[in-house]
Amino acid sequence: MMMYVMVWVRLVVSLMEVLRCRWMVEALIRTIDALVCESMTRFGNGSGEDKGNDGDAVLNRILAT
Repeated sequence: MMMYVMVWVRLVVSLMEVLRCRWMVEALIRTIDALVCESMTRFGNGSGEDKGNDGDAVLNRILAT
């Protein structure tokens, strides 16, 4: 019985680590996306709007793997 509990505990901890990693990747991509939009606005290379929200497309591609 103790072995069974230990296996479940390890599975839960592993799942938590994966979700935390996924959250960190998502936050990093959103931060980079925001910085690119800000630089486009600041330096006049575009309207500053995130047309099509490419950050979400990249994030979905990464998380799908």
